Amino acid sequence: MTTTAGHSVERRPLDEESAGDEAESMFPGTQELASRLSAFAPDTEALASRVSAFEEEARTLIRQQPVAAVLAALGVGYLVARLSARGGR
Repeated sequence: MTTTAGHSVERRPLDEESAGDEAESMFPGTQELASRLSAFAPDTEALASRVSAFEEEARTLIRQQPVAAVLAALGVGYLVARLSARGGR
């Protein structure tokens, strides 16, 4: 038990279940949201794996053909600039 500003406060360790119950009492709907988000975990891991594979493939291509990669980046930048300039008129 801890005394803070004249008030005694009982501190107890929270396990996962009691922490969830406490969060639910403070913010209704917390457990429902957590269960919905946990359903996306496998999809998120698969997406992260695909993004990582794409990143590695892009790095390999850039190392093999750096001039073509720079020219492609300049071309994409030019197109984006032109399209954004047209949107402002």
